[in-house]
Order: sequence, then C-alpha cells, then structure tokens
Amino acid sequence: MNTSNNPVPLPDGTPLDPDHDPATPVTAARRRPRWIVPLAAGLALLLTAGGGGYAWWRHDTRVRQLAQAQTGCEQQYDKANSAKAAYERLVSSTDIQQALAVTGKQVEDATVLAALKTSTSTGLDRPVPCKQDATADELSDTAAANRRIAAAYENAARDVRDQADAIIQARDAKTLKDAQTRRDEKTKTAQRLLDSSKGKVADDKTRTELAKAIQTARDADTASKIDKTLTSLDQASNKVNKSINEKTTADRKKAEQEAAAKAAAAQAQAQAQAQAQQSYTPTYTPTYTPTYTPQQTTPQQTTPQTGGTVGVWGGSNCERWGTCTKPGDEVEISDAIG
Repeated sequence: MNTSNNPVPLPDGTPLDPDHDPATPVTAARRRPRWIVPLAAGLALLLTAGGGGYAWWRHDTRVRQLAQAQTGCEQQYDKANSAKAAYERLVSSTDIQQALAVTGKQVEDATVLAALKTSTSTGLDRPVPCKQDATADELSDTAAANRRIAAAYENAARDVRDQADAIIQARDAKTLKDAQTRRDEKTKTAQRLLDSSKGKVADDKTRTELAKAIQTARDADTASKIDKTLTSLDQASNKVNKSINEKTTADRKKAEQEAAAKAAAAQAQAQAQAQAQQSYTPTYTPTYTPTYTPQQTTPQQTTPQTGGTVGVWGGSNCERWGTCTKPGDEVEISDAIG
C-alpha cells in the first residue's frame, strides 16, 4: 500500500485528488477535463461567427453583382443612345439629304433610290433605360436589349451610308454620260463650223481659237470639266460666227459700192453720149432724077365732045392742045380746048 503523500493515479492516468476521501468512489463526472467547456464555448462562438460571416458574404456578393449589373446596363444604355444620335445625325447630314433629293431622271436605274428612302423612313427601337429598383438579372436583360438596339442603329447607319453612296455614284455616272453626249454633239457642230468657215471670216484667229476649244473639250474627262470646256467652246463658236457676219457685211458693202460705181460710170457715159449727139446736126439734101421714056402710039381720030372726058393724051397732043399730060391723066375736053 502506498502510504506516501503522492496519490496513486487512476487506471486512465488521472491522478487522484489528494483531498479525496478514499471511502468515496471515483465517478466518470469527476474525470471530465476543465478545458472542455471553454472549448465548446469557443466552438459555438466560432460557428455563430461563421454563419454570420457567410450571410454577410452572400449579401456583399449580391450587392456587388447588382452594382456591376447596374453599371453594365447604364453603359449599354449610353452606347445605344450614342448609336441612335449618330444615326440621326447621319440621316440629317448634307450628304444623305442630297442623296434623298436625287430624282429618277438623274440616275439610270431608279431602284437605287427606293432602298435609301425605306431605310431612313423605317423606325428603330428606342434605348431602354435602366431601372434603379431592378434586380441584377433584370438589369442584365435590359443591357442585352440595349446592346441589340445599338447594333441595329449601327447597322442602319452603315446601310444608309452605302445606299447614299450608291445613289451619288449613279447620279454622277448619269451626269457624266449626259455631259459626254452634249460634248459630242457640240464638238461635231463646232467642227462643221470650223471646216465651213475657212476663208469666210474677217479674222482667222477666231478659227484657231475654235480649233483649240474643240480639242480641249474632247480631252475633258469629268462632267464639271466638260461643262467648263463647253462654255469656252460656245464662246469660240460665237466669235467665228461674228467674224463670218463681219466679212459677209464687208463683202456686201464692197459689192454694193462696186455696183454703184459701175452704175455711175455707165450713167456718166450715157450722158456724155447724149450730149455729143445734141451738139451735132447733119445737113442732107436728097436729089432725085426721074427717068421717063414716053411710049409712041398712033393717035386715033376721035370725035371731040363738049364737056366730056377724054382718054389718055400723049404724043403730039401737047403741041396740039397746049396741055401736056402723062399717060393715065384724065382732063376735061372743055378745059383742054378752051
């Protein structure tokens, strides 16, 4: 038996209390360590703190997710508004308005005009504002909607630019073609004028200018250049026509002067001849010697009658009656006798 002051330890190694009454049996409760209670309390406190920390972590996560969703939604909303404003500025710009003002007569194919008018008249969705009381999921959905709206405005702007460019190109092509047609017609007319005016102008320099204007017009390669050269071509043609008129007028006046001079010379010559004829009177005395050969006839004895008419007397009747007659004369016998 251990009679020393050191108690004998229990079988599990727990030393006996020195003050323990040997008559009192040792129980299990008496064997619980003292540190268990503080440990349990610590564990309980730790578990309580852990649960609260997890709840706080979950709340913080939700707050951060909501803030991120709100920020993302606002960004997409701003982008959608920016895309909408850019599209509206584009539609109201000078280039697009000029394209919209092009008519079917200004292009070869009028179908290019319809596409632009359809694009600019079709309404697009408006951006969706982000609600302050929305959940993160709702904000994410709104952001996605604004993202689609922004893309729609960007695509519409691209289509409008392409369609407007197509219209302007079609207009310019038609304008160039029309200018080339006018150029061809005017250069042909000017060339005919140049060829026909040779030797018919008062100043041949005008024909030289016209020849240069024709060549310049043929070399022009844009509608604006062609129109400018055609203006110069018209001016050069007008100068040639004016020079032709000047020479024609001068030639006519010269011809009139020459004709007047010839007429005056002819008149002067006629007057001189008339005066010469008036100053000369010719003297002319005609002479006539008749030739008569009397016929010898045998006078017949007739019975004189008073107051009658005798026939032809001839021969010796002149000597007998004293009256001479030519053959064929009729005389009264009384006159002849008496």
